[in-house]
Amino acid sequence: IPAFFPLHNHKLLKHTTLHSFSISNFNINISNILYSKMSNNNNDHLIDDIKLAAKFIHEADAILVNTGAGMGVRSNIGTFRGKNAGIWPPLEKLGMDFSEMSCPKRFKEDPKFAWSFWRFRYECYTQNEPHEGYHIIKRWIEDKNNEGFSYTSNIDGHWSLILPEDKVAECHGCIRYMQCLGTNYDCDGRDEIWPTDPESILNLEIDENDEKQRVISELPKCPSCGTIARPNVLMFGDGGMRFITFNIFIYCLSLLINF
Repeated sequence: IPAFFPLHNHKLLKHTTLHSFSISNFNINISNILYSKMSNNNNDHLIDDIKLAAKFIHEADAILVNTGAGMGVRSNIGTFRGKNAGIWPPLEKLGMDFSEMSCPKRFKEDPKFAWSFWRFRYECYTQNEPHEGYHIIKRWIEDKNNEGFSYTSNIDGHWSLILPEDKVAECHGCIRYMQCLGTNYDCDGRDEIWPTDPESILNLEIDENDEKQRVISELPKCPSCGTIARPNVLMFGDGGMRFITFNIFIYCLSLLINF
């Protein structure tokens, strides 16, 4: 569910007016509001809120969009909790929670098990396209001379398919990038990231007869030291994720704000 921050005169921070609102306030079928035969008294306040939000967007010089896991549901990407949770079948059989699996220690304890899980997630995130909501927001930003930014905790990389990468901050990283697991302290590339090779992930072979469905083919490796590689995403209990692309975005954004 996105939150929007229309910015007025955003290049001069001390003169910026920030209006924020969340689409979660309007989490209802708009057509039902507009065409409902119910009493208008029940829906007037919602329509007023939507009109106010539209006014802020229309008058803004720039837009900052803040999104979390709910944004991907319409693209058939499950969240990690709640009714839209994306469940990997072995987790249910093993009685494991998503957070127990999505943690860096799995790569150290059982990397073939860990990569089976992340192969499933990579396929889900990359084989689904950004839904129409992304494109609507893109058109709003284009109307602002492309003065728009996305700050997201999503790791699917969908915003970078919609907006230039230098206008996207993925604060939890992105599954479309990889990094060294970091266990080899002599690795020259220990603090580097690199683009994920789709074929190397999607072609991982899985043992369907194994209750953990472990990978039985060669695992992705760090090109610098040959140690097991991992996705460049923030996991639960993670202290080794490299925030390189996120730090670059924040630096660029700071230059823009202080221009």
